Amino acid sequence: MLRSRPGFMRRQEARLFPKISNLGLRAMVVGLMILSGRANHSFAQGGPPLITDDPDTPGNNKWENNIALILDATPVRKVLQSPNWDLNYGYGEHIQLNYQAGIIGQRVNGQLDETGMTQELFGVKWRFIDARSEKEGISVSTYPKYAFRGPLSSPSTDLAPTEPAWQFPIEVKIGLGDLAITTEVGRMFSSAKPIGWFYGSVVGYPASETVDLMLEIHGETDTVPRQDDWLANLGSRIKVSEQLDVITAFGRFFKTVGRAPEGLVYAGLTLHQ
Repeated sequence: MLRSRPGFMRRQEARLFPKISNLGLRAMVVGLMILSGRANHSFAQGGPPLITDDPDTPGNNKWENNIALILDATPVRKVLQSPNWDLNYGYGEHIQLNYQAGIIGQRVNGQLDETGMTQELFGVKWRFIDARSEKEGISVSTYPKYAFRGPLSSPSTDLAPTEPAWQFPIEVKIGLGDLAITTEVGRMFSSAKPIGWFYGSVVGYPASETVDLMLEIHGETDTVPRQDDWLANLGSRIKVSEQLDVITAFGRFFKTVGRAPEGLVYAGLTLHQ
């Protein structure tokens, strides 16, 4: 089943391994060279490195691009994506266009099992209610996304599911001075059939002028068979320059009784243009 972020990729398809790390590193360097440029920076509270999204958009004719390594690990299975591309373009002040893809691989019981590309994902965010200011008021958006197998997607149906899938979420952000609270709730569909719900909340606080800290609780419910997954996630965003942020997150999944413990690690860069 596809998971909810990034895009659908961060949860189910976020992975990388030594055999593909050189390719991933080269791809990341090329991406950084292409994406780096002039910036107009402001901190975002949801979105990468977290799973829960927020209503913020890059701004008219501006880019906000995330390049990351993402590890999803259990005691017997480690899935790593390197890199994950999460590219965002602002069309006007209220619309964000999003594209996501990545190089993916998994290692089972210490052996390299499969590598390839993830599904590709397109999304369009529309913020239809604006807050009074950056730190006060309520903003609301919707962010539908569509994931599908591309020509380079992995042949593994586990790493790149064959069926296309949709997400239809609503995001709400409440500014309370320095404190911000974001909540996202959405429905997942595959082949026009509902396959589950996802929901999450983030509390963000600026620890300093250059560091934001975020605490996230994210949940997903599969409808058939019934299964609930919960993630507790701690994220940070460090402003290095007007063009560059360093973003990290460390999380732990809390699943159905009897399932193996699972952790999630995100480490990446955000480039503003």
